[in-house]
Amino acid sequence: MSLNLVNVSYSYDRVPPPVRALDSVDLDVGVGELVLVLGTTGSGKSTLLLVASGLVEPEHGEAIIDGATLGREHVGSSVGLVFQDAESQLFADSVMDDVAFGPLNLGVDPTEASGRAHEALSTVGLQPDEFGDRSPFSLSGGEARRAAIAGVLAMGPRYLLADEPTAGLDASGRKAVREALLRARRSAGVVVVSHSSDDFLPHADKVLLLTGGRTSWWGPASALVAEPSPLVRAGLRLPPVLSVQAELHRRGRYDQPFTLDPTEAAHRISQVMRCSP
Repeated sequence: MSLNLVNVSYSYDRVPPPVRALDSVDLDVGVGELVLVLGTTGSGKSTLLLVASGLVEPEHGEAIIDGATLGREHVGSSVGLVFQDAESQLFADSVMDDVAFGPLNLGVDPTEASGRAHEALSTVGLQPDEFGDRSPFSLSGGEARRAAIAGVLAMGPRYLLADEPTAGLDASGRKAVREALLRARRSAGVVVVSHSSDDFLPHADKVLLLTGGRTSWWGPASALVAEPSPLVRAGLRLPPVLSVQAELHRRGRYDQPFTLDPTEAAHRISQVMRCSP
């Protein structure tokens, strides 16, 4: 099972002339995979999620879910989207009611909807006994993002799409949201859109780089870590651990394979520096 975009293009024509947001882009994510979509502001990342969620029909190309054409009927039940301003998705009197709303709206009976809400909150690290009765508007930024993710997970989508899920959060909030999405990957395909590679590149299976709506790189995350220059060409900052290795390599003082593991990177760098004249 997989969610696929095949040669997808999309233009915005609200203000002439039309602006091509996506141009012949491919993507695929399977259940259990995490695909990271990277690019600078205006590169087409959010438009890609709208197409991949079924909310927007591609102008050219195909969006396919498990072998069938993706459409609005798949929104919620098969594909869940967490918007960049996830807090705006919260509206109910309590966190539990908010998370249970999606399943109820899909026709799930109240008992099962409550059970799904409990499970989803536990999955994202918000214990129902502690957070269930709280107002969503009393949550911190990181807690609100996780509650929004739980609301999507409770609907049982096979594919979870998240737009800049860690943007604007402090270190603890980013860690909590990242761990929530990694737990979600156990039962769903996950696509994360970001302008930063720091949080999810170490955990991604595949990476899509977008530049001006076009694919500038697509492949296994391990290959991008081994040769990270496409990130620089796309106008993105390297994760600090990669940046240090890349700079030493540029100076001709590092000939080891690149790694995102800080401990392993420190070991390799110390070995190289010890052997340097």
